[in-house]
Amino acid sequence: FSFYLLENALYSSGYVSRFPHLLYTTIPLTYLIAPLFYTYTRGLLIKDFKPHIRDLLHLVPFITEVVILWPFYGLSATIKLKIYEASIGSTQDWHFNIYFAGYIIYIISALGYFFASFRLLSNARKEDANWNARLAWLKQSSAGLFGYVAISLGLSMLLLFDAGFRTMAYHLNLIMQTMLIQGVGYVAFMKPNVFRNANGEGPAKKYRFSSLDPKAMEDHKMRLIEVMKEEPYLDPDMSPEQLAKKLGISKHHFSQLLTESLQTNFYDLINQYRVEKAKQLLKSENYKDAKILHVAFDCGFSNKSTFLRSFKKLTGITPSEFRNNLLNQVPLN
Repeated sequence: FSFYLLENALYSSGYVSRFPHLLYTTIPLTYLIAPLFYTYTRGLLIKDFKPHIRDLLHLVPFITEVVILWPFYGLSATIKLKIYEASIGSTQDWHFNIYFAGYIIYIISALGYFFASFRLLSNARKEDANWNARLAWLKQSSAGLFGYVAISLGLSMLLLFDAGFRTMAYHLNLIMQTMLIQGVGYVAFMKPNVFRNANGEGPAKKYRFSSLDPKAMEDHKMRLIEVMKEEPYLDPDMSPEQLAKKLGISKHHFSQLLTESLQTNFYDLINQYRVEKAKQLLKSENYKDAKILHVAFDCGFSNKSTFLRSFKKLTGITPSEFRNNLLNQVPLN
């Protein structure tokens, strides 16, 4: 999707005239999207999943498209530039052709792959929280991709009746692709655990050759608990490198400690301590009339929105609600 958007940006802006060899290089990649997503779904849902030699059959449409375009790829830059200029200056009305037929075949096959993904998801059983979050992510991404392909198919059908609709359909397609990329990026940032496979492998797999043994990891964990008593998290500019330096370990070992021993990441860990500090301050008489922003800054948060989001995520209520609950408590005799 990203490479396809890049080529279209170069094409629409005219900059592709400086790099004519980039013309049509991303077209075959579109034939990989649905098969790769189906394989990705299988890898996350099926334990001990291993690709089989027959899975190479999923590459047939991609390879076929490469073979079809290979003669074009072999042309000189001058000829490619002429083809590009001719396409820009062409006023010929859109009409049904072999390329459009190939696109329809791609759309229909993609729908088939997504139906196969849905079938895997419908047979998956719910287990723990991480597994259920992974299932929810797969269902959402399946629905998103299915919706994109279905709308693309609808837009393609409209072209048969209204050739003037082509420009709007083209840009709408690019907008949908952009939204899909943003959606995946957001989930990857907010919920990285959903990208682990059924065996629990994922980002932590990069530590399999680490020199950090279990005994040393436990020692570092106890050292981290002691260091956090010094409240380094009150520094709004605290970084993973700084905290790793306080522990006397490398950034890589510190990351492994958080991921494997504490099942968290640096920012979640820091925010957890900051929220606990905020709860202490909100209970304090000295902060009885303090503004929420004042409390946020004194706990190490650099802005109010992050403080509110983190506080509600960890406590289920806002700081103001937490304070009101304290005021409404009935003292016991």
